[in-house]
Amino acid sequence: MDKSYEEIYAVVEERHPWFVARRDLFTSLASSDRQSRILDIGCGTGMFLVHLKSLGFESLAGVETSEDLRTKFRDPSIEVLAEIPDRVYDKVFLLDVLEHIEDDRGTLERIRGLLTPGGCFYLSVPAHPFLWSRHDDINQHQRRYRKAELHEKLESAGFHIHRLSYWNALMFPAIYLARRLKLGDRSSDFDLGNPMAWWLYGVILKLENWWVRRWPLPFGVSLIAVVKPA
Repeated sequence: MDKSYEEIYAVVEERHPWFVARRDLFTSLASSDRQSRILDIGCGTGMFLVHLKSLGFESLAGVETSEDLRTKFRDPSIEVLAEIPDRVYDKVFLLDVLEHIEDDRGTLERIRGLLTPGGCFYLSVPAHPFLWSRHDDINQHQRRYRKAELHEKLESAGFHIHRLSYWNALMFPAIYLARRLKLGDRSSDFDLGNPMAWWLYGVILKLENWWVRRWPLPFGVSLIAVVKPA
C-alpha cells in the first residue's frame, strides 16, 4: 500500500535535495530584513520556518491544514495555525501548495489581502500539464501550471510580477523521459534511493539557484514567482 502524502512529506522535507535547494533559493530571494512579519502557508512540519529562524528571522508563523503534519511541527515556539488568519504580513510564502487547492484564483486573491503595502509574495508550483504522472497523484495535485496561465492568474489577483522563472531545468530531459516511459511510475519523484544521485541532484540545483537569482530559466519542471501587490 502506498504511503500517505503526509508520511512521505514528513520524511523527505528535511533532507531531500529538492527541498533543501528550494529552501535555499527562497531564503536568498527574500530580503535580509529580519524584522519582517512572515507567513508560510502550507508549511508542513515547519522546516522552512525553522530554517528562517536559524538565520535570525523573528516574526514567523505558519498555516498547515493537515492535523497530522501539525502534530509533527518542529518548533513549538513558532505559531502554526489550521487556517489562514485575518492579519497582515510583510512576506507570504506559498511553496508548492497552490496546485493542491481547487480554488486557486480565490486563494491568490486572499493572499493579496494578507500583504502589507510593499509586501512580497513568494510562490512555487509544478510546471507543464504534460508532465503529469504518478508523482502528482501521490502528492494530491489538482493541476500543473503553464507559465502563461500562472502569469495571468497572478495579475488577475492584483499582483505585479517581479520575477517569474522555471526551475529544476537541468533534470527536465531525464524527468520528461522517465514520465513518458512511466519509469518508476509506482512511486513519487522523492524516492531517489541512491545517495550518489541525491548528492548530484543537490549540486545541480545549487547551480540553478545561482542562475535563477540573476536570470530566468527558459524551461524546467517547476515555476517560481516573486510578486508584489499592484
